[in-house]
Amino acid sequence: MYSHFLEEFLLNCLHRDLQAGIKDLSKEERLWEVQRILTALKRKLREAKRQECETKIAQEIASLSKEDVSKEEMNENEEEVINILLAQEELLAMEQYLRRQIASEKEEIERLRAEIAEIQSRQQQHGRSETEEYSSESESESEDEEELQLILEDLQRQNEELEVKNNHLNQAIHDEREAIIELRVQLRLLQMQRLKRENQTQEDAEELGENATSAQQHRDVVSDSRVAQEQPKSVKETLKPSPSKDRKETSI
Repeated sequence: MYSHFLEEFLLNCLHRDLQAGIKDLSKEERLWEVQRILTALKRKLREAKRQECETKIAQEIASLSKEDVSKEEMNENEEEVINILLAQEELLAMEQYLRRQIASEKEEIERLRAEIAEIQSRQQQHGRSETEEYSSESESESEDEEELQLILEDLQRQNEELEVKNNHLNQAIHDEREAIIELRVQLRLLQMQRLKRENQTQEDAEELGENATSAQQHRDVVSDSRVAQEQPKSVKETLKPSPSKDRKETSI
C-alpha cells in the first residue's frame, strides 16, 4: 500500500516536470516505468478485492447451506419428537378413560354375581327345608324351584350378554380413540407446520433483502474495478509524447 502511494507521488512529480517543459529522457523512461508499476499495483489491488469479495460470497453461501441442512435435520427430528409426544399424551388420556370404563363394568359384574349367589343361596335353603315339609306342599315348592331356576338362567344369560356387549364396546371405544388420536396429532402437526411456514417466509424475506444488498455491493465493486481499469489508459494516452512537439523542440 505504501509503495502504491510512493509510486503515485513520483508519477505526479514527473508529470509536473514534463508539463513544465523540462526535456529529460531518463525522466520520461522513469515516468513510463512508474506508470507500468502503478498499473500493475492497481491490477493487483483489483484482483485482491475481487478475490476477497468472491471468498466472502462463497463463505456466505456455504454458511447458508450448512444452516439450511441443520435446520432441515432439526425440523425432521423435531416433528418426529412432537409426533411421539402428542401420541403419548392421547394414549394416556385413552388409558385413563378405559380404566374408568373397566372399573364401571367390573362393578356391574360383581352386582350380578352377588345377585346370582343370593338366588343360589335361597335355592339351597329351599332344598333343605323341602324334606321337612309335607308331601302336600311338594308341588308348590317344585313350582317355586322351577321359577327360581328360570330366574337364575335368565340372569346368567344377561350376564353373558353383558360381557359380550362389554367386549364389543371396549373394542369400539379403542378403535374410536385411536382414530381420534391420529386426527388430533395430524391437526396439531398441521398447525405447527403452518406456523413454521409463516416464520420461514419471514426469514426468507429478510434473507432476500440481505442477498440483494450483498449483490449490490458486488456490483459496486465490479463497477469500481472497471473505472480503475479505464483510468490508466486515459492517463497513458495523455502522457504519451507528441511527435509534432518533439519536431518543434528539435528545430529550435
